[in-house]
Amino acid sequence: MAGLLQEFVQKEIENEVREKYPHMQHPPGMYAEVVRAEENGGKHVCTLRVLDRGMNIDSSFPEIPNVKTDIDLKKGDTAVILFLYGGSAAFVLGRIET
Repeated sequence: MAGLLQEFVQKEIENEVREKYPHMQHPPGMYAEVVRAEENGGKHVCTLRVLDRGMNIDSSFPEIPNVKTDIDLKKGDTAVILFLYGGSAAFVLGRIET
């Protein structure tokens, strides 16, 4: 009986988070691999691929195209990105050495 109650509560918490707080399902800051980069009018425009904690491609995220930044990123670089409030716009915080 206690197991059923625990399972019910767990499912309700998961539903509540999914419906009211979707931005809590993924960390706001992540690693991303630069798959394309170019300079356009003084801004750097790149396509990013989100990486997981182990620095492997996270297939639950699509590539993120047309990310503009002042940071000089090159293809193959690893960047730290931020998603504000669960949104889909990625902001580049910096480049890291791997």
